[in-house]
Amino acid sequence: MKLEIPIPVSFTVKTTTDKAIIAQDIMLRETQYIKEAVLPKMYTIINETKKGITTAVVEKWVLLQRYTEEQTVDVESHVDELLAV
Repeated sequence: MKLEIPIPVSFTVKTTTDKAIIAQDIMLRETQYIKEAVLPKMYTIINETKKGITTAVVEKWVLLQRYTEEQTVDVESHVDELLAV
């Protein structure tokens, strides 16, 4: 699969499922971007894993969505948004 906007990242793998990677300490340019997230395998291409650190490329929108989810502290506003649909 070819990604539209592949963003290079590194992370440690907490666990995997058949469709996702549960990643910890997702790093962009050696700066922690996301503490923990579920990355869909169809939008993540693993390059290699050395000494427990995995390097990969992930579709940009996935990273942006996971970052937004992690930074959200106002759960009530999201509940209201879902109920409004």
